[in-house]
Amino acid sequence: MAVNKPLKKITMKTKRTAAEHERHLNALYADCFSEEQAVEQFIYLTSKQRNKRTTEANIRQQHTNHQLGTLLRKFDPIAFYTSIND
Repeated sequence: MAVNKPLKKITMKTKRTAAEHERHLNALYADCFSEEQAVEQFIYLTSKQRNKRTTEANIRQQHTNHQLGTLLRKFDPIAFYTSIND
């Protein structure tokens, strides 16, 4: 005799995985930012004081590829993970 378990209730409070959050940010940033706005928003990632850094050209390329969430995850993981369940 099989026991039917209730389905998991999905609510707005359900936590996202890192991959889901990355896809969400990729879509959000692609819709919200023009290329120039993306450069202005992520220019801090080019600073020489940062351990991991990128270039302005890479920011522009990632904007074109709709991958700004991935860029944030790679070069500023603290900002990425603190925003994961906002």
